[in-house]
Amino acid sequence: METQVIAAKRRTNVGKNDAKALRRTGSVPAIIYGEAGDSVSVIVNTRDLIKVYRGLLGRNTPITIELDAEGGSSKETVISYRIDRNPLSLAIEHVDFLRVSDASRIKVTVPLKLTGTAPGVKVGGMLMQHISELKIEVSPHQIPQFVEVSLSNLGVNQSIKVRDMETEQFRIVSQPNQIIVAVTAKGKSEDETPGAPAGKKK
Repeated sequence: METQVIAAKRRTNVGKNDAKALRRTGSVPAIIYGEAGDSVSVIVNTRDLIKVYRGLLGRNTPITIELDAEGGSSKETVISYRIDRNPLSLAIEHVDFLRVSDASRIKVTVPLKLTGTAPGVKVGGMLMQHISELKIEVSPHQIPQFVEVSLSNLGVNQSIKVRDMETEQFRIVSQPNQIIVAVTAKGKSEDETPGAPAGKKK
């Protein structure tokens, strides 16, 4: 996966008032750290960030930051490790960038995508999705856009758990006993959702 490139400037004035002033001008204060390097405070353009986050990988997009500073420029490859937003407007207020390399293994959260039609639904069962995301450990350049969950073998009173997922591209970090999706008989309460994996009757 190719990285997206954004420009940044070194931030010399650090403080709440300075951060507010930056946001008013369409910029966001941020910090770059990790990979045994020094932490660097930077300023990035809000529109550039939003454009990156609207891409296929969203906040998981690897970014090449071209840093303009006194004494010359440099490049940093990063992932958006933490994004602070205004609780009311949801505007980006600060970003923590984590340095990554081809040898890095990072933990990210990716969406789940249900595919196919469950046989249990065809005979009157009710499909219930319990989680919509999966936490994985992966190389920053192999982060998937989503993880597919096939419903093709899911019958009534059956479920698919995290432990039922198989992959070689990344390691799943989410709790293995979490139910991803289940088909229950109509009229059964959510508390009675079975835990049997797909293809095995309880």
